[in-house]
Amino acid sequence: MRSDVAIYAFLSIGLFVLIALVSRLQSGGRPTLLKQLSLWTCVINMMLAVLTAASVFILGSSEFSWFSYEGLGFGFQFDALSVIMWLMIAILGFVVMKFSFNYLDGDSRQGAFLGRLAAAIASVELLVLGGNLAVIAFAWVLTSISLHRLLLFYSNRPGAVIAARKKFIVARMSDVFLLTAFWQIYAYFGTGDLTTIFNGLAAFSETNVPFTLELAMILLALAAIFKSALLPTHGWLIEVMETPTPVSALLHAGLLNAGPFLILRMSELFGLASYGSILLIVVGGFTAMFGSVVFMTQTSIKTALSFSSIAHMGFSLMVCGLGAFPAALLHLVGHSFYKAHSFLSSGGVIDIIRSNYVQLAVRRGSTLSVFVGLILGMGVLMVLAKMMGLLNPINLPIAFVSLVILLGSIRLLITAFDTANRLQLGLIVFALTSLLVSCFVLLEYGATYLLAESVADMRLLSLSQQAVLMLFATLFTVLVGIQVFAPLWKTTDRFHALAIHVKNGFYINTIFDRLVGAWSVNIPVAEQTDKQVDPKELLPELRLQYEGQSN
Repeated sequence: MRSDVAIYAFLSIGLFVLIALVSRLQSGGRPTLLKQLSLWTCVINMMLAVLTAASVFILGSSEFSWFSYEGLGFGFQFDALSVIMWLMIAILGFVVMKFSFNYLDGDSRQGAFLGRLAAAIASVELLVLGGNLAVIAFAWVLTSISLHRLLLFYSNRPGAVIAARKKFIVARMSDVFLLTAFWQIYAYFGTGDLTTIFNGLAAFSETNVPFTLELAMILLALAAIFKSALLPTHGWLIEVMETPTPVSALLHAGLLNAGPFLILRMSELFGLASYGSILLIVVGGFTAMFGSVVFMTQTSIKTALSFSSIAHMGFSLMVCGLGAFPAALLHLVGHSFYKAHSFLSSGGVIDIIRSNYVQLAVRRGSTLSVFVGLILGMGVLMVLAKMMGLLNPINLPIAFVSLVILLGSIRLLITAFDTANRLQLGLIVFALTSLLVSCFVLLEYGATYLLAESVADMRLLSLSQQAVLMLFATLFTVLVGIQVFAPLWKTTDRFHALAIHVKNGFYINTIFDRLVGAWSVNIPVAEQTDKQVDPKELLPELRLQYEGQSN
């Protein structure tokens, strides 16, 4: 137990809580003091995260317990998993907070927004650093509450209220699953301390896991599924468009990852459980395919990014179910930074598209191009299999992840070789594919090395897990094949008819809306329009324009 890193964690979380409290005093526009405090807090948070990470990687993992009663108390867990997540949250928190300064500049409630944003960051940090079931459960609920307040920042907008209501219902179901699972684990081991629980698992193997723990793992899998917007409760995520863009960036890059992180943190248990893992593989796999297909039919950039997040969350939980935990964390971190950048830059992308005519490459439909793309892609796959030892049965989960990466690359290769400037473009895509594969190999080895003591080792899949994995390998291959030839079919009437159903997500969200009564939202007439802007809070150059429009 080392108290120095615990002080860093307390200081970091405490500063964000301080911002949330100060925001009550500067809840309006022009919160100068609050902005300065928020900026310095984010900078200090990054420095503390770096210091903690250096301490963990040099001196090893540690834990801290402030108080405990009957095994439940306030404790932190400092290992590779928690500090990597803390570093990611610190960087993303700084970027999103800084972006919010300009994005909401002049808003009459900018101070309140910054306070709610700080509360959300504090709750996520508490979640990833928690070392006791009580802390994780408390932070799990707190993240939902802080997100709910952000979704209702513009509570006078019906769309925001509908999305927040659906998210609230799904989140409470996730809370029930989590709390029930934690209670079963606590009742079995008599403690909530994670280290003690994981040490107690040494007496079990895959063949003698108690029913209580198997049931707890199923409930934890359901908690992660409901938390991370997987099928069939994904609808709220594609409707949170009435919130400011920084909320979307923080949601998709941070808060949505709570589900995969929960599985990673409890990986020692999931390394033994079979039914919970199969549930993650099945639901995650179908969600990944569903999200990736619907994503390609969307015309709104934010809706498309939302379906992309749904697909990524499904794939991330699927990889967790396969037991490839380092690969899952690698995917989680990569997706977080990519998705935060995508949302924060979406406005600029729209402006570029509007001001420039972009001509897409026209497919020729050449059979030779398809064959060349397949041969090159399979060649890269064989090299990858040799480099990473994927022919070993224990590495089957990594082989599946590699196959998915190569399937996406094969699709790009076929498209490149099937265009007008096919040789030059094809060679460029092939070079980028080779670079992608090399980076994946290096990062996978690096993640496995760093997380050696933080997550469970990869184990041989059971026959049922192998059967499910082979099924999804086949389905993903067929899906990519359809995507390859879809541009050649887009002129047919049947294709257009199917595209309409796909664009609407096969109406799964509509069914969920009817079940929860999402459409019956009553907002007082006085709140249905945005509040009038006080001209005194506008910039001088905008004040003249505002007064001219008023006259």
